[in-house]
Amino acid sequence: MNVILFSASLRGFRPVWFLWPTMLFFLMFVFSFIPTIKEGLKIFAIIQCIMLVGHVYAFATQLLPYYMGHYSVVEGNVEEFSAPTNIYNKREAFSVNGVRFEYGYSDISFGYHDTIFDHGIVSDTSENIRILYVHNPLTGKNVIVCIEQLKRSRH
Repeated sequence: MNVILFSASLRGFRPVWFLWPTMLFFLMFVFSFIPTIKEGLKIFAIIQCIMLVGHVYAFATQLLPYYMGHYSVVEGNVEEFSAPTNIYNKREAFSVNGVRFEYGYSDISFGYHDTIFDHGIVSDTSENIRILYVHNPLTGKNVIVCIEQLKRSRH
């Protein structure tokens, strides 16, 4: 039986990316009662709108296509694995059968984006895996929405 190592979902979305817009909204509400700070609320409103647009965009381009079955599948071993060089450059990349994936921990994404520094499950020794992914035409990147460990065939 195959083992699902990661599957994109609303529950798996990083809480910090959800809490920031909520916290900013709460601060806007509280500060709206202070007359001298009302002008500064415009900055908070702009930041909140940008973050909410990012959330909606991530949902529409990653999670929604996955739930609707509009994704591609690739199977094989991890090749060309490129680990983050330090904790400040947390970008990781690899390919499976010629399909390239690149991500970082701070990505606003429903897809897989845990690097080895963040206890990620993909490494240069990952073998016999199936990756379901959606292609984002705006960024040109593939977003991993599911990772399965395939059972080994017995010969």
